Amino acid sequence: SSPVVTNMTFNRVVIVDGISDDGKWKHCTNAWGEAGWYPIERLAPLGEVALQKSDEEFPWLKVAYAEFGTREVPGAKHNPRIVEYLMSTDLAQKYPSLPDETDWCAAFVNWCIERTGLPSMNSAVVHPWRSWGKASPVPPKRGAVTTFLWDDGWAHVSFLLGETGNYVVCLGGNQSDAVWISVYHKKYVTSHRVY
Repeated sequence: SSPVVTNMTFNRVVIVDGISDDGKWKHCTNAWGEAGWYPIERLAPLGEVALQKSDEEFPWLKVAYAEFGTREVPGAKHNPRIVEYLMSTDLAQKYPSLPDETDWCAAFVNWCIERTGLPSMNSAVVHPWRSWGKASPVPPKRGAVTTFLWDDGWAHVSFLLGETGNYVVCLGGNQSDAVWISVYHKKYVTSHRVY
């Protein structure tokens, strides 16, 4: 009986913070901060893989989790934190300022790596991250810098949290316009890198 808040699509990750008295609905919030009720049978739990661990092997994962929920500001204003991610790269030498709508997944990875004191790629472009550090052992380690190449030729990079079936679960920037957890098919993975 309530109006539609937004439509959910396959593989979108939401935070569940409540369940209806009849147990048929879960209250969910998405990466854009939109909240509403969704039928429980249409949601699949990610389980422990999405949760931060107290003993993460790679320090940049702790940095990334601390930024969870940072999102773009719609319109002419820009989130200064996302601009900070962008300015941590070589883009700072080329542009005095950038909007938070600039593709920022690689800039977020760069910023997180730099916060740990490790060498970064100084790049807001995905391709250089395919050669950062060294290849992760197989199976890939939690926290590995993971790159993707989509069917349309666009690329993406984020931090691996784990695997579920044919999918990888990743924490990264510019995932639904936020620092968020997303699920991607393994066929798009081009590399897993660690340091």
